[in-house]
Amino acid sequence: MSKIITGIVVSAKMKNAAVIEVERTVINSKYHKHIKRTTRLKARIIGEVKEGDKVLIREIKPVSKDIAWEIVTGNLKDKHGTA
Repeated sequence: MSKIITGIVVSAKMKNAAVIEVERTVINSKYHKHIKRTTRLKARIIGEVKEGDKVLIREIKPVSKDIAWEIVTGNLKDKHGTA
């Protein structure tokens, strides 16, 4: 089973790939404070995506040095109906 996560497209300027920014929260062990951390992943494009789209990506076999994710669905809606 591969990992499936959601993120936001930051850049879609490459021919076959896009840069996705994934946000997660971690807890500081000393102060027990929630801290936001972001990771930028490169994902293979299957359909049409543009910057600002909320997408679902899954882990795949590495395609190149940097690309080990692929976009499953593009332009997800959040609970308020906006992308």
